[in-house]
Formats: sequence, C-alpha cells, structure tokens
Amino acid sequence: MELTILYEDEYLIAVHKPTGIHVHPSDFSRNEISLLEQLKDEYGGWFAPAHRIDRATSGIVLFARDNKTASAMGELFSQRKVSKRYIALVRGYLPEQGTIITGSTETFDLSETRYSVIGKVELPFKVNNHPTVRYSLVEVTPITGRRHQIRRHFSSLSHPIIGDVKYGDGKHNQLFRDQFDIQRLLLFAVELQFQHPFKDIPIVINTEVEEEIRLVFEQFGWVWK
Repeated sequence: MELTILYEDEYLIAVHKPTGIHVHPSDFSRNEISLLEQLKDEYGGWFAPAHRIDRATSGIVLFARDNKTASAMGELFSQRKVSKRYIALVRGYLPEQGTIITGSTETFDLSETRYSVIGKVELPFKVNNHPTVRYSLVEVTPITGRRHQIRRHFSSLSHPIIGDVKYGDGKHNQLFRDQFDIQRLLLFAVELQFQHPFKDIPIVINTEVEEEIRLVFEQFGWVWK
C-alpha cells in the first residue's frame, strides 16, 4: 500500500487511510499491517494517532510526531476544537438538514451529529417489494466523537449508511455489491480543521472520495469539482 500524505510538518502528518485497514495494531488484525506500522516503516521515528476512524471508513487520519504534540492534539480533540467533516451515502430520503442527539450529560454518553443533504437519487431497482430505491448523500459533522457514532446515529433514524455490515441494511448493501461492485462502507472522512497547537495558524486538511466511488456517484448526477 502506497501512503498518500495530505499534510506534513515537523509536528504532524496526515495520511489518507484506505478502507479495510486499521489505524493502529489490534487483536482483530494481528496478521495485517496497520497504518501506524506502515508509517513507522516508511518514515522511521515516533508516531501516534491523534484520533481514529473505523477500519471500514476511509479518509483523513492525523498523527503526532512526538509525545508533546500528541498531548496537545489530544487536548484540542477533547475540547472539541477540531472540526471534522464526513461524506456518507444513506438509505432513503432525509430532511435537508438535521441534528441527531443520543445519550445525556448525566450518563456521560452524550453524542451529537449534524448533517445536511447534498444529493438525492432514486434508482430503478426493486428491494423489499418497492419498485425503486432512494438514497441521500449527506455531509456530516460529528460534534462529539463516540465509537461508531455516525454509523449508529444514521441507523437510529432508519437511514443506515450503505455498506455498513454491523448497523446497516443487508439487502441494500447487496444491491450495491451486485449493481455497482461496491463492497465497502460508504463513509468518508474528508476534512479536518483546527488551530495548529504550536504554529498558531489555521490548518485545513482535505481529501477526496476515492476514484472508484466518485465514478459511481457521478452516475447518480453527483459531480465533484
């Protein structure tokens, strides 16, 4: 796997993580190389992930290059001073904008996700006795960072993300495998924004939806500039 570097300085490095790869070693991937391990192999030195995204999600992962930077970025994330933006394809038509909140501050599990619809499509395929199927392309901003938060939140609305084998709809996942040869979660971490902890400058890191997915989306009339 060739690393795609999105941002780099003496403190931080941001990499585009492909789908299906863990950010760091885990018990679930003992025979697979993680993104962290490959980064160390290619660059040498000390790295630590400043945050994490799911194995099935692709997109931006930010690493600190020393312990001081790791601690500083940890503070920014914990204080919600890092803005994260995702793109997701979900089942059905959603309202144009919305906020999903679950949990509470009393139980220490409050989670909040905001979204806006940036595309809709109706396709001539039959699923569950309906002659057509509908999907929404959404831009997602998680305010908190709970485990599987975005996936769980859209599933809770009965609008699961396509390709999600844990919280999703198997029939719609199968449709995308059969019709478009897509066998992955359609969730993409496409932007990070924060104030650099040591240079005191705004940092904006962007990446693109992968080419094979973009070509399918273009069939739906969603064209990336």
